Amino acid sequence: MLTKTKILIGDDSEADVTLLLKCMGNTRELGFELLVAGDGEAVLKAIEADHADSESSKVGLILLDLNMPKLSGHDVLRCLKSDPRFKQTPVIIISSSDEQSDIRQAYDNHCNCYIQKPSDLKGFRDLCQIVKSFWFDLVLLPTQV
Repeated sequence: MLTKTKILIGDDSEADVTLLLKCMGNTRELGFELLVAGDGEAVLKAIEADHADSESSKVGLILLDLNMPKLSGHDVLRCLKSDPRFKQTPVIIISSSDEQSDIRQAYDNHCNCYIQKPSDLKGFRDLCQIVKSFWFDLVLLPTQV
């Protein structure tokens, strides 16, 4: 179970990030913190900086869009899963794409799951509730070091 950890959101859509932040609710109460990176390079920089900070808890879950500037979500995922420091960090792809080629490529690059991005507020609320209950109440993960 994830405890006192960070969720990194990699998405360039301000509207989608705002919905995710709103729907995640009181993150402090749940024992986690949300970080946001608006492009692929920023995602990698954020997780590198977080890993270098020995005083804080580590990113324990990444919500990653595929279509981002500078580096695509596919490129970010490939980098993360090929790095021994981050390869066990769960990555959930949340993309508007339902193309089989995107889905296959994401799983080939070892995403933990692929979710089509909701199109309305209710869908985002449902998504956040499912992510919180599954990843924070049910799943056991290795300790982030």
